[in-house]
Amino acid sequence: MESPSVSFSAQATQPKKTSHNRNRSASDGAALVHPGHRLSPYHPAWSLTDLLDTFGPLIFPIHRAALLRKRILISCHAPVREICNFVYNISVLSNIPQTVAELLAPSSSSQRLRPLFTIGVHDIPFLVEDFEASKRKKADSNDAVPDEAGSGWIACTTDSILAMKDTLWDMLITMPPPYSPNAKDKVWPTVECPRGVPVKATQRDLRRFRALKSGLTRLTATTPRPRTAESPRSENSTSFKLTTGAFPASSLESDEALDKIVEPLSWSALAYNGFMWWASAGEQARSEEQEESARDAALLADLGLMPHTPSMTMPAPKPRTASGGMRDSIGSVASRQSVGPDDDEARTELAVIAYFHRLTAQMLSVMADVVESSDDRYEDDDDDEQEAEDTPLRSDSEADLRSVRVESHAIESMGLDVWNAHDAEFVKELMAKYFDRKPYIEGKGVEVCGVRVC
Repeated sequence: MESPSVSFSAQATQPKKTSHNRNRSASDGAALVHPGHRLSPYHPAWSLTDLLDTFGPLIFPIHRAALLRKRILISCHAPVREICNFVYNISVLSNIPQTVAELLAPSSSSQRLRPLFTIGVHDIPFLVEDFEASKRKKADSNDAVPDEAGSGWIACTTDSILAMKDTLWDMLITMPPPYSPNAKDKVWPTVECPRGVPVKATQRDLRRFRALKSGLTRLTATTPRPRTAESPRSENSTSFKLTTGAFPASSLESDEALDKIVEPLSWSALAYNGFMWWASAGEQARSEEQEESARDAALLADLGLMPHTPSMTMPAPKPRTASGGMRDSIGSVASRQSVGPDDDEARTELAVIAYFHRLTAQMLSVMADVVESSDDRYEDDDDDEQEAEDTPLRSDSEADLRSVRVESHAIESMGLDVWNAHDAEFVKELMAKYFDRKPYIEGKGVEVCGVRVC
């Protein structure tokens, strides 16, 4: 039986190493599901709204790192139950929908991020061995690895020494101390890369998070949630926190509360927006805002319907871009045969999972379209093909990793910030990992008489 919060593809049984068994499945939570397709009261998926409340817009750069199958370490304090739930949920949110997986290159990365849950200093040899396995995979893409070694992971730890060894992880998330909820101002987790490079959300992430919060607020408002005395969650439910607790409207509008985790608007973006506002009397800016809002709204489309309603797919202009991956992320919801109080309570959690699966499908589908159009141009250009055949000094790796031109409109269609250098780097890594292509990112700007002004 499949958990309603998880939509993994079937994983083949793989031999496990006897030296250190960390090959735990992200779908182990399916064992907590009772007959009738209902979540256990203690299922980690119930903490999804807590996850959004805790990280805010930072959840999006964390999600992108998870898609790249980075090694993500969460440094926290005991007890670790809630953080382990976060580990599980981030792994689930970063899964590749089954239908979209068909568009990826055969040598693409693993379809899920391994949740290791809690690790300590005794796991350092395993982490070092896993890192060596990842380097072997990069050196030889045809190397058949018997398990998921080197494919990225997410875990939490209370041992601060692991956080100090930046060769063991690619992204470090440091949780606030336990007393931080009593602070006057919101205390955010800190996210960084090795050598102390901070990671912040982009302006696009902030707008997307506000749209997500608004959509979940409407979904919660239209969903009756009866409480029963028998439910262990009836007295301490987290389903409403996103709408009435940690993120009231006033705090989201406070620039001071977000300056620490959101990058400021770049000068290039300011110059472009100012120029386009002057040149088009504001029409261009309003048009771009409407397109962006429509894309964000589409990620939550139809999720307010009853679970047994057959129309559970997202309307989109391109069937491959949405219908496949979006249907896959919530297909288990539509397959339910009964609707009860637990089904209504899980509506928000299921919507969050479907939202991130749709966001993943959106990125990969746009990339697949870019690669397909580039391949068509490559095949039609006989001169370039003949030149490639007559170049004996070009290595096999250069021949396999062909260049792809990614325009600014494609970046926007992926839901990324076209002005942000980190998002551009993310596109490069994602394209190489899932499509075996080397993208050339075309920036956005304005040219006057052949001179780029912004």
